Amino acid sequence: MIALAIAAFILTDLFGKMLQGGGPESMTVGHIQGERVSYQGFNNRVSFVEAQYQRQGYPINDQTRNSIREQVWGDFIFEKAYQPQFEELGITVTPQEIKEILQGDSLMRDSQSQVIQQLTRTFKDSTGKYSPQMAGSYWTNIPAPQRNQLREGIRKDRLQKKYTSLLQFSTYITKAEAKRDYTNKNTKGDFKFLYVPYSSVADSTVKVTDAELEAYMRDHADEYKSQETRSLEYYALSIDPSPEDSTKFANLIRQTAKDFAKAENDSAFAVINSDDPPNMNFQDPTKLPKEIWETVPTLTKGAVVGPLNNKNTYTIYKISDTKADTANYYANVSNLLIKADSTMKQSEQDSARRKAEGILKKLLDNPGDFENQANTYNTDGTKGKGGALGWSNLKTFVKPFSEAIKGTDKIGVIPKVVKSAYGYHIIKVVHPSTNKLYKVATIKKTLLPGKSTIDEAFKTTDKLVNNSKTLEELRANAAKNPKLIKNTAPKLQPSATNLGSYQGAREIIRWAFKDETKVGEIFKPVELSDQNVYIIAALTGATEKDELSVEANREALTNKVRQEKKKAQILEKLKAAKGANLESIAKSYGSLAQVKTMNNASYDNSSIQGAGFNPLAVGYAFGTTKGAVSKPVGDQTGVFMFEVTKVTPAGEIKDYSKQQKELLTRAQSLARFYIDQAVRELSDIEDQRYKFY
Repeated sequence: MIALAIAAFILTDLFGKMLQGGGPESMTVGHIQGERVSYQGFNNRVSFVEAQYQRQGYPINDQTRNSIREQVWGDFIFEKAYQPQFEELGITVTPQEIKEILQGDSLMRDSQSQVIQQLTRTFKDSTGKYSPQMAGSYWTNIPAPQRNQLREGIRKDRLQKKYTSLLQFSTYITKAEAKRDYTNKNTKGDFKFLYVPYSSVADSTVKVTDAELEAYMRDHADEYKSQETRSLEYYALSIDPSPEDSTKFANLIRQTAKDFAKAENDSAFAVINSDDPPNMNFQDPTKLPKEIWETVPTLTKGAVVGPLNNKNTYTIYKISDTKADTANYYANVSNLLIKADSTMKQSEQDSARRKAEGILKKLLDNPGDFENQANTYNTDGTKGKGGALGWSNLKTFVKPFSEAIKGTDKIGVIPKVVKSAYGYHIIKVVHPSTNKLYKVATIKKTLLPGKSTIDEAFKTTDKLVNNSKTLEELRANAAKNPKLIKNTAPKLQPSATNLGSYQGAREIIRWAFKDETKVGEIFKPVELSDQNVYIIAALTGATEKDELSVEANREALTNKVRQEKKKAQILEKLKAAKGANLESIAKSYGSLAQVKTMNNASYDNSSIQGAGFNPLAVGYAFGTTKGAVSKPVGDQTGVFMFEVTKVTPAGEIKDYSKQQKELLTRAQSLARFYIDQAVRELSDIEDQRYKFY
C-alpha cells in the first residue's frame, strides 16, 4: 500500500535503464534538458505502475491512468532536471537518514512532504500519531522489492527537500530592505485627485487597425508569445432513446422487479442486474432513500419498492432483511415550537404555554393544518418545511422530546404539549419510533439508446461529414438539422481532455494537434458513448508555441491598443485644460472629469478607491510636491492628476528585525514554488504526451 502511494518517486533508479526504450523521433513524448523521452520508455513505466495498482486490487480507470501518467512524467523531470543538480552539488541521502525518517526523530519528517503525509496516514497509532514502531515492523517484514521501492521514494523526497532547503535558507533580507518595507507600509498620505476613466471615451469612437495591433504586439513581444493551442467548432448530436427503446426498457424493468420479488438470493440478483454495485450492509432508517418511505410507509422483509424513475434512471429496492438495533431508536417527526426558555419571565413562559395549548387544540380538530402553523411559528431551519425533521436518531433530541415520541405508536399529532428547555413542542409523528435496521438490495438501471438508435445517429453524422468538404459546407448542412447543437472550444491546450461540458474527448483533441491537421479540416464523427452523443469537430484555428499572432491575441491586443489611444486623447485634452487647481481643471475638461479624495493611502497600495487597480498612479501621488498639481498620468483604468493634502512619514524605529523576519518568512514560503518553476523553465521541457494519450 505505502509503496503504491509513492509510485511517483520510485521508478527512475530501479527501472529507468531497463525501461528506457528507443525509436524514431516521431515516437517521442517529450524532451527534457535536450534529452529525448521515448514513447516506449514512457509507456513501459506507466504500464509498470498500472500493474502495481492492479496487483494490489486497485481498479484502473481513466482518472487513475491520467494520474499515473502525471506521476511518471514528474519522475522523468526529477531524473533529467533535478538529479544532475543534486550530483553537482554533492547532495546525497544516507541509509541512516532513511532509517531515522522511518523509525527515528520526528524532526526528520517534513510534514509538508506528500511521502511523509502518506507514511503518517499509514503508520498511525491509536492516538492518531505517527508510530515509528509500526513503520519499523513494516520495513522488516515486507519483501525486498517493496522495501527497495519505499527506500527509493523516501530517498528522492529527501533529496528534493535538501535541495529546496539549500536554496530557501540562502535567502537573506537586509536591514535596508526591511526598512524600505516598513516605510512603504507606514508612510501615509491624503490626496485629492482628478480622474478621467477610459470608459468615458466610447469604444465606437476609437478605431483600431490591424497594423496598429501588429506594431503593438511586436513592441511587447514577450507579453503576446502564444502557447500551443487549437480552436475547434463542433456539433453535438445527442443520442436519445427512441420510443422503441423506451418500450423495450419498460418491459424489461417491470419484469426485473417481478423476478426480484421472487429471487431467493437478493444480493446476487442485484449484482447481476444492476448498473451500480449494491450496498448490502444493514442501514438505519435515516440512511435509507427518502423515496422508499414515501412509497411504502411500512417496510417488511421481502417488500419490493419500485421501479422508481428519476431522469431515466430506474431504481428497484427490496427489503432483504431486518434486525434490531440494540442501542438506538429512530423516528420521522415534525415539530412546532413555541419558544420559552429560562431567560424569560414566568408570566411570559405561561403565556407561551397557553399559546401552544391553543394551537394544539386547533390541530387536534384539524391535523392537516400542522405544516401551515409550523411555518408560521417556527424560527429554525424547519421554517418553510412544515416543521419536518425527517428521520432522526432519538438520541439527537432532548429527553422530554424523545420520550414523548417513544411513548406513542400512533401516526399523527401527539395530544399533549411537550415542555423542554427550548419551550413548548407540538409533535406530529409521521413514522412511529422503531429500532429496526434494514438490509436493502438495490437495482439501478438507466434507460439508454439501443444499438439501432446509435447506428442511426452514426449514419446521420457520417453522412453530414461526407457531404461537407469544407467548414462552410459543414455549417450550412448542420443548420438543416435542428438536433445538431453548435459549440466552440477556443484555444485548447495540448493536454485538454474536455470539449466544453463533454468529457473524455481526447481522440478529437489529439487529432487537432497532429502536424498534418490543417485549419478548416473536419474530423470523423466521434461517439462519446458514456455521454450518449456524437461529436463532429472542425479545426478553426491553430497557434504554435512562441508564435506572435495577431489573430490568436486579437481581443487582448484590441483592448490594449484602444486603451492606449484613449489615454493619448485624454492626456492631450487634460494638458489643454486650464486651471490652477484640480476643480478648475476638471471644469475646463468637462463633466467626464471627476475630482475625488484618497485618504490614509500608503506606498504599497495598489488600488485607488473609486478607480480600481492603479499602482503606478499611487506611486505618482506620493511623488507629487505638496502645494503643486501633478502632471497627468495614465494607468490601468484611466488618467489621474493629484494634489497632496497631507503626507505623514513613517519615521524611524530602532529595530527592524520583525520586518526582516516577516519578509524572510514570505520569501522562503514562496521559494519552493519558484525553485520548481525555475528548474522547469531552465530545463527546456517540451511535453508532447498529447500526441499519444
